Amino acid sequence: GFTAEEGDWGRRWWNVKRPGPYIASTRSGQLPEEDHEVLTANQAADESLMLGLRRSEGLDVARFQRRFGADPMDWEDPSLDSALRDGLLQLKGNHLSASKDGVIIVDYLISRLAASLDSRVCWDTLGRC
Repeated sequence: GFTAEEGDWGRRWWNVKRPGPYIASTRSGQLPEEDHEVLTANQAADESLMLGLRRSEGLDVARFQRRFGADPMDWEDPSLDSALRDGLLQLKGNHLSASKDGVIIVDYLISRLAASLDSRVCWDTLGRC
């Protein structure tokens, strides 16, 4: 398996919800960010899967592998295999994406792939997997 190193995996933020403070913030030249969280490697990988498979161009498998050290096409996961075989997921070049039929269950496919990833990768930076 792969052990993720501590590092900058990115951050997730959310904006101020109420229109008045949002507008006031932008007018003053400030970002309307209410709060944020620093992502762990696991969260960043799951987010990459989620966002990649929801985009029309799909998940760039090679980029994912470089960033997280895990190639989704090598997971030999029954869910991935059956989704590809049944035409719910498709691999075009280096991009894995939901097909027209797969879009309706893409959230299910993402959760299965994320669970498969978590079972194959040790995200604990202390190596306690």
